[in-house]
Amino acid sequence: MSAGTPRSFDLTGRRALVTGGGSGLGFAIARGLAEAGAGVVINGRQRGRLETAAAELAREGYRVEVAPFDVTQAAAVAAAVAALEREAPIDILVNNAAINKRGPLDSFSDDDWRALMAANLDGPFFVARAVIPGMKTRGRGKIINLCSLASDIGRPNIVPYATSKGGMRMLTRALAVELAPHNIQRAAGCGRGVLGLGRAPHACGPLGRALRDCGRRRFSGVFRRRLRHGASVGGGRRLRGGLLAGRCGFIRTRRRPNEFGPTGSD
Repeated sequence: MSAGTPRSFDLTGRRALVTGGGSGLGFAIARGLAEAGAGVVINGRQRGRLETAAAELAREGYRVEVAPFDVTQAAAVAAAVAALEREAPIDILVNNAAINKRGPLDSFSDDDWRALMAANLDGPFFVARAVIPGMKTRGRGKIINLCSLASDIGRPNIVPYATSKGGMRMLTRALAVELAPHNIQRAAGCGRGVLGLGRAPHACGPLGRALRDCGRRRFSGVFRRRLRHGASVGGGRRLRGGLLAGRCGFIRTRRRPNEFGPTGSD
């Protein structure tokens, strides 16, 4: 754990698997978890990209492993997670890997639709299914699913993506209830919203800071300002610093209420 990390964000002794962790948002999340003291496993399909990312984090003094596998292939996911679990428990899963393809719905081919759903819904299902048995046995675990503003807001030319991210949100809500008796908590992080927020510089701890740093590189100033003042979400709810800080901080404590279930301790 880095010297500037609050004790409430201490993840020393925990091990986290981040899918799509070799670049972009996934890499920022991996760095934030590592800064909080967790051992991090970054996943992706390209071993070379993963090794480059791991080397960068290792130079910063963090413990990083690579796990190249395709999250859309159920057998590959099961084999990779089983191998990781034989080495050490997976305490935290971040389902980050996703793709997007823009265009009017009537221009989408069957293959385009299936590829997007495979990455954005099948993948999180396969990886969560693989890690849950170990978490149940240990009586603790955290699963964070990266959603999107598109989980709630309809926009043109991203209908399949919005459909997949809406499905991801409901996967999270339903599974939170199912896993509550096992002290496994799930949360849906609105990643793109987190990236755009600049309030409360220390509220989210190292993970929040890493996300914001990534966001500053990836988003225009206009979009960041819009999110900073709160973007409308379904039902008039607004994405503000407190809500998203809570999402960032979901994994920070040893004892935390389940989002839709009872309090557990780990």
